[in-house]
Amino acid sequence: MIDLKQLRSAPDQVRAALARRGDPGILDLLAELQELDGRRRVLATQLDGLKAQRNEYAKADAQLSTTGRTPQACVESLLGVIPEDCGGATAGSQRLKAAR
Repeated sequence: MIDLKQLRSAPDQVRAALARRGDPGILDLLAELQELDGRRRVLATQLDGLKAQRNEYAKADAQLSTTGRTPQACVESLLGVIPEDCGGATAGSQRLKAAR
């Protein structure tokens, strides 16, 4: 079994130890393992960011519930803040106004 922490900290040492086993295919598998571990770490970081964003939205939703304001009221208050010459935001605000 390969310790991922050791592989990250001393990849050459792990590679040399596996090369002594005499199986040339194992080094290819090791390279693939390193690539997959790197991808997993990137995805875990992205997942943590998404969870933090979800928590922010949940807090905002809880604040809406305690103030008694509906999400629609919040959208309406924001529509007054969006300038009419704001490019793509104008089309979005027009759709929101039409949805009322």
